[in-house]
Order: sequence, then structure tokens, then C-alpha cells
Amino acid sequence: MAQGREAGGEGQGDGMRTATCTYHCSECGSHFSSLAAFDSHRQGEFGEGKFGDGRFCEEPEDVLDSTGNLRLTPLSVEGECRLARPPKVGVTVWTDAKSLERARTKWAAA
Repeated sequence: MAQGREAGGEGQGDGMRTATCTYHCSECGSHFSSLAAFDSHRQGEFGEGKFGDGRFCEEPEDVLDSTGNLRLTPLSVEGECRLARPPKVGVTVWTDAKSLERARTKWAAA
């Protein structure tokens, strides 16, 4: 289950960039930096289950890709979620591990 604390100003305005949740799961409360990361934590098939929706959340740290490697990785464990009311700070923002590695490789070469 996602954690975090209400935004209150500590650490704000220090010039550091903060990872911000852009996709928030209202079912489990997890925070994601991309739609692909969000979608990968949702499992099951539409149209199944008790209410016609067999979809469910998998813990982000347990999501595997087709080769058995972890699909998601924390972009930040001190991120912000401005989608929550009230906004929360100190949340883990998850991202796609392969996309993050590609971005790091690209920026390291620049």
C-alpha cells in the first residue's frame, strides 16, 4: 500500500527537482511516472470477476516482465503526489525500469 505524508513545505524551495506522480492508482494508492508503469501493475482481464472486472493491482515491486526481470523500479522514494487531496510528499514514484535505463544511458552519453 502506498505511503506518504501531507505536503507541508519542508524541503520545498531548495532548488532540487522532485519526482512527481503523474498517474495515481485510486485502487491501491500507488504512484507512477508513466501510463505504461501504471498499466503494468494492473493484472487480470476485463469482463471477468464478480463485478465484470477481473482487474486487480499487483504490488509494483512484484511486477515482472516477460523474461522474469523486475519491470518497475522506484524513480524516487521521496516523490510527491499532487493528485491526492491533500497532496502527499515522501511517496515512492514507480517507473518502467527499461525506460529509465535507456534515459540514463542517453544522458550519460550526452
